[in-house]
Amino acid sequence: MTSKSRKILGVILIVLAMIPISNAVKYFTSPPILVGYSENKDWKVEYVSTGHYWEAQLFPLKQGLGQPENLVFIEGNQRNEYPGKGSKNEEPNDARLYYYCNTLGSSPKDNVSYKFEFISNNGQKQMINLKRQKEEFSIWKIF
Repeated sequence: MTSKSRKILGVILIVLAMIPISNAVKYFTSPPILVGYSENKDWKVEYVSTGHYWEAQLFPLKQGLGQPENLVFIEGNQRNEYPGKGSKNEEPNDARLYYYCNTLGSSPKDNVSYKFEFISNNGQKQMINLKRQKEEFSIWKIF
């Protein structure tokens, strides 16, 4: 093996080693997300970072649940209300169906309760308590 090919191999190995190391650092330093499920397990809520702000996202877990109404994100005693139908995800890079409310909030605070409330298509008021959860860890996840 020549000196030049050893250098190239060394650079490739360093780059490959940096992927899981950088992902591990990101995982252990990132704030937790908040996750909750409705009582009947038809809906899931996540409070996640979009990069610039935090957003509450409501996912239907079954087909035919309809569009939720009157979304309310509750942080401690503060209510962020979004009357009318929930906004549907229309991001071209994200094929998941969810409804969201831009809370323009910050990362979850310790010792503060978080809840999500909405009215489902059958007129029932749903209240979901959110709990802290770390995002899934994957060594090979680059972004």
